[in-house]
Amino acid sequence: MTEVTTDVNALRVVSSAVDILGGQPSINDQQIIRELIHSIPADAYGLASPQINYFKRMFVANLPNIGMHVFINPKIVQSDGQAFSTEGCLSIPNEKRSVWRSESITVESDIVYKVNVEQQPYAFSIPFDQLVSTVSTSQKFIGDPAIILQHEIDHLNGVLLIDLENFVSASEEVVKKEQSRREKIQKKRLDKKSKNVAPQKVASMNQKRAAKIKIYVKQANKMRKRQIEIEAYHNAIKAGIIEDNAKQDIVEINPS
Repeated sequence: MTEVTTDVNALRVVSSAVDILGGQPSINDQQIIRELIHSIPADAYGLASPQINYFKRMFVANLPNIGMHVFINPKIVQSDGQAFSTEGCLSIPNEKRSVWRSESITVESDIVYKVNVEQQPYAFSIPFDQLVSTVSTSQKFIGDPAIILQHEIDHLNGVLLIDLENFVSASEEVVKKEQSRREKIQKKRLDKKSKNVAPQKVASMNQKRAAKIKIYVKQANKMRKRQIEIEAYHNAIKAGIIEDNAKQDIVEINPS
């Protein structure tokens, strides 16, 4: 398994496009794809080629409910909504950041491969067309898959998680809209499940849903309060009221 680099200066290099000849990457680039598939840890959502010291625009992503795919020369052509995400990175151990991402994105790539995960342990020994198969090169992603892909595309552009703001400025209206969206999704899921669930179990599920919503509201309020404090702090520095000699604590807010 190829070691994942933690050299943050190297990781800020913008990757170059993969050359596609006859609808396929070169043998050398296919070897990088094999390394990505073989090297992604079982508990990781993604691994970009710069993280294994190949600065080509490709990555492997293990997308929830979708499967493991390799994206070649991907680009985001459309994005909508906002979602709050707490993320880590294999190249920056023990560091997490809470950031705003687009809630849904449309990604277009020169090639997208679906990985035959059963053959993952044999990535270097089997024919390439047995390891991967070509699928749609343009697709819309929503929720966690969209967040994962944005993180990996950042790697191809030389952008690291630690380069992003801990708290991306968002109005109270945006925060409330995100709360409302999550509540509606949870309600739809609950209604769907309740059709085939006994009444006493439905009551229990309602209590759990209410508890989750209460936790999310508390987190959102805490997040907004912290945003206001940080913005006020930086405004005070700009106005010369205080000196920039204090460190702000990083507050981790896990998405529900």
